Amino acid sequence: MHAQVSQHAVPHCASLERVGEWWNILILRDAFHGVTRFDEFQKSLSIAPNMLTRRLNALVGSGLLERRRYNDRPARYEYLLTPAGATSTPC
Repeated sequence: MHAQVSQHAVPHCASLERVGEWWNILILRDAFHGVTRFDEFQKSLSIAPNMLTRRLNALVGSGLLERRRYNDRPARYEYLLTPAGATSTPC
C-alpha cells in the first residue's frame, strides 16, 4: 500500500506519508481540535502512556508538533501544532 499512496498527488495521501502511524493521525486530529496536554490526549484517545510518549516524541521529531514547557515543578509540557503540522490535516 505504501507504493500506492506515494503515487497519488492528493493532499491527504501526502499527509498520511508524513504522519505514518494510526495513533499519530488521531493525536494530530486532537491537536487540531485544541488538545495540547499529555493527560488530555491520553483521556481522549484511551492510549497507554508509554505509547503516547513515543508517538508525541515522533511527531515532535518530525516537525509536526512543538513541545513547550508550561510548568516547572513538576515539569509539564504542552504539544502545539507547528506550521508543518497545521498543513497535515488528518481529519
